[in-house]
Amino acid sequence: MPPRTVQNFQADNKAQARTILVVRIVIGVAVLGLAYGAYAFFSGPSSSLPKGWVRPAPRADGSRVIVAFGDSLTAGYTLPIEDSYPSQLQRLLSEKGYTSYTVINKGVSGDTTADGLQRLPEVLAEQPEIVILALGANDGLQGLSPTEAKKRLAFMIENLQKTGALVVFAGMRAPIGRPAEYVKEFEGMYPELAQKYDLPLVPFFLKGVVLRPSLTIQDRLHPNRDGYAYVVNETLWPYLKPLLAKSKQ
Repeated sequence: MPPRTVQNFQADNKAQARTILVVRIVIGVAVLGLAYGAYAFFSGPSSSLPKGWVRPAPRADGSRVIVAFGDSLTAGYTLPIEDSYPSQLQRLLSEKGYTSYTVINKGVSGDTTADGLQRLPEVLAEQPEIVILALGANDGLQGLSPTEAKKRLAFMIENLQKTGALVVFAGMRAPIGRPAEYVKEFEGMYPELAQKYDLPLVPFFLKGVVLRPSLTIQDRLHPNRDGYAYVVNETLWPYLKPLLAKSKQ
């Protein structure tokens, strides 16, 4: 057996470190999945409209607007715009007969909740009937305060609801490696806000997609075209469908 060199030793250590990292990611996702799965079991998609919500009248031209409001996960990071989830949702709506709806992509890569708050007037100006709010992932990546993120999300929700818009709230998860208390506070803000404001909550926007090579780009986080197809058809649609008005309405 040939003697081990420094290079061999370093290579082995790097391989071991990669293995440990992958195992930690998989375990972390599994544990978080159980927690969100429990929440989803008790608060899954509803077949009726949220209590007290009155559907706004369509715009003057008869159209209804859904705004997809978020960060790179909404914008469609590195992908052609037609592969992003808002574009794929637009096609699905047309296929299903909801032809009065227009989906507007208000996703900006890198946005935190603070950035989203600055762009809120743009969203309000679209006079949306429904807003899919998917922000917070970059706050978690940057280790920003969940307390402040929660306040900003609450402000956005309140101001959207004042216009009569229905907010579909997309939950996010904290990155692996954050302290347990941070993870608890960050991930807890989504169900807490959903309960407070009576929102349909998608427990985890990337459920079934993250870490799957066939559904993500090279970073194993952002969806590819097929990943967004999964997000639209399997993750969002069960929550969105009960809220929609057929075109004849």
